[in-house]
Amino acid sequence: MRIKSTIIICFFLALFSITPAYSNEDAILPAKIQVALIYNMLGYINNIEQLNNSGKIPIGIIFDDTMAAQAFSKDMLKNFLITKSLNIKIQNIEVDPFLLKYGNEAEILDSLKNKKAKVIYIVIMSDDNMKAVLGVTKQLGILSITGIKTKENVKKGVSIGFGITDNKPAILINTRSLKSEDKEFSKDFYPLTKTVDE
Repeated sequence: MRIKSTIIICFFLALFSITPAYSNEDAILPAKIQVALIYNMLGYINNIEQLNNSGKIPIGIIFDDTMAAQAFSKDMLKNFLITKSLNIKIQNIEVDPFLLKYGNEAEILDSLKNKKAKVIYIVIMSDDNMKAVLGVTKQLGILSITGIKTKENVKKGVSIGFGITDNKPAILINTRSLKSEDKEFSKDFYPLTKTVDE
């Protein structure tokens, strides 16, 4: 069910969860807030069945070998599993999260095909690795999301990012990337976002 008020509540909670020492460019919303936003955001997608794989929406969490990326990816998975345990679904479809460590582009391509991933959350620190992952999302039509170096990475081609703008939580979108990944949201979603194209 698409509930705008839930997103607004998540923004409010996130605002008070941000460490004051972070600058706008560096601030990362807590994993629990990002997972809540992902659940709500995907409720706005047109034709939810395109994400449905045997009654589940496979969501991959792709990370590289930096300690920060590994820690945050595990935190994201934990919060996805907590939400799943509460029987919370997206338009009555269960989310099926999994971790995937970045090796190289060919490995990621094969792994995402095998997992039949429909959405990926990217925790990649390397620009080269990010570029390779985005090449795969465009090729396979997988929706890309991040909350790491958000504005920079959305400009580089991630479709949706959660970040901070003017000290407030924000959803940033790259409309060209959404089109490349063959994803479209309802008209009610776009007023909640800020467009940051390449």
